[in-house]
Amino acid sequence: MQSANSHLQDTREGTATASWLQAWGLIGSLANSPHASRYLIKLAYLRAYVNDMAYATPSGQEESTKHFRRRLYTTLHTMATAASTIREIRVVTTHPTLNWPQIWRNLQAVWVLDDANSAWFMAIHDIIPTNDRLFKIHLADTNRCNYCAQTDTLSHRMAECNAGKDEWEWTRGRLAVTLRTNKLQVPAEWPLWSHFHIWPPQRHGAILWILAHLVHHRTQHCHQPTLADYADFMRRAR
Repeated sequence: MQSANSHLQDTREGTATASWLQAWGLIGSLANSPHASRYLIKLAYLRAYVNDMAYATPSGQEESTKHFRRRLYTTLHTMATAASTIREIRVVTTHPTLNWPQIWRNLQAVWVLDDANSAWFMAIHDIIPTNDRLFKIHLADTNRCNYCAQTDTLSHRMAECNAGKDEWEWTRGRLAVTLRTNKLQVPAEWPLWSHFHIWPPQRHGAILWILAHLVHHRTQHCHQPTLADYADFMRRAR
């Protein structure tokens, strides 16, 4: 290990750091220091300093202090960056072909109350405790739906199972009217992955509002509500 360098500011003669470095024999280039683990707690920064200097070549006689510091900090920054690689979140790696930047923009742009926004956030991130998800993390004995024999995924709850199917078809019809299209043109994936941008902004906002409240209703009601309950929920949310 290369020890503290005499050209650094902290090694100026008369300073406490210079005294400790001199006492421990860390002035100049040394082999791996046997003292690094014995530094006082109040001087723990010296231990980090000696350990870090193992990755930086000591400065030469012709190298300025400014250039040496810049080289040292660049080395440490490169090490820190390599050790903390940013990983994509699970849902992005699971569905890499989706337009995730647009999905995040829509989630931030929707004008709803916090509870509805939080429900949509959880649904998009696929962290709603469905039987399928609980089974995958060993917190459920089966991944089957409590009301049918299908796999209890979030998309199943949203648009396929019992009241969910009726609510989605009802919502799909309202979306089709807003978009002035046939309801079959409204993708079933929109409640979970709203990777679209519609013009004008008022129409775009209305679509997001409807989808967010659909997800909120389907994820927050454990019982099987009727279509009338859902319609009443949407009216009260306006």
